[in-house]
Amino acid sequence: NALNKAGAEDGKQYLLTIASGASQRYADHTELKKISQILDWINIMTYDFHGGWEATSNHNAALYKDPNDPAANTNFYVDGAINVYTNEGVPVDKLVLGVPFYGSGWTGV
Repeated sequence: NALNKAGAEDGKQYLLTIASGASQRYADHTELKKISQILDWINIMTYDFHGGWEATSNHNAALYKDPNDPAANTNFYVDGAINVYTNEGVPVDKLVLGVPFYGSGWTGV
């Protein structure tokens, strides 16, 4: 491809990556398996699953599903997001987790 050709010419290594959504809806509207074949990696934004815009407090980026979670019927947790991508045929060695290093606050809940 053009990036590999440019790298061969100037001695640099170029990467082709994307920052991508973590939801099933995103996967349903993106050809993840096809794009994973040309990307070096996919940075999944596994954060902001919940926030102050909701009426109940919840984890920003829970690792695993909690059956007591009010949003338990969604894949709004890191493991669920990874499963969305692997179920679409994306190799795990192409996946990078976007991890939040911040917290969220709620008032009036």
